[in-house]
Amino acid sequence: MDFRVDRYGDWVFPKTILHPDDMARFGVKEYAHFNKYYQLKYAIASQIKPKTIVEIGVRAGYSAYAFLQACPEAIYYGFDNNAGLDGGCKGLRYYDWACKLLDSYKVTIVNDLDSQSVTRLPIDFAPYLMHIDGSHSFEGCMHDLNLAKSHKAAFILVDDVDYIDTVEEAVDVFLKENTDLKHLYIGDFRGQCLMWR
Repeated sequence: MDFRVDRYGDWVFPKTILHPDDMARFGVKEYAHFNKYYQLKYAIASQIKPKTIVEIGVRAGYSAYAFLQACPEAIYYGFDNNAGLDGGCKGLRYYDWACKLLDSYKVTIVNDLDSQSVTRLPIDFAPYLMHIDGSHSFEGCMHDLNLAKSHKAAFILVDDVDYIDTVEEAVDVFLKENTDLKHLYIGDFRGQCLMWR
């Protein structure tokens, strides 16, 4: 796969779409990092051109926005358990924001599904791109990776590989257990790993 991390043209992650809580948090330096981070997601989607996208861990919808900006005709399903842990802050403020942000696309967001509690997601298709950004524990990430495998996702993108040790460990183990998968490690603000057959 001839993938290039700089293939996002003039697209930038607009600061104006940040949730007000995040707007207060992101300074100029942090925004510059996050801009590159979401440009990478845009670049991935623009090159693999997924017709279907499934995401575990939606939060405020920023990754989904980047993917769908690159592939506006794609069908997107997002799953989040809205449990008050890490990014999935308790209450509906991020869910409502994601719904508003993604309103013009073909989007379904399920905000009360814990991926850890299921062996299959409620979808009846094989996702072309599956984005893993839910539980960041070793066991949780492994579970979500195996969900992606069981759904026969063509491409799997795992977030936070450099940022959280347990995610890196899960990715390493999963790749050792699935030697048929090709993969590309992308060192950026938080580190990402793209896998495909």
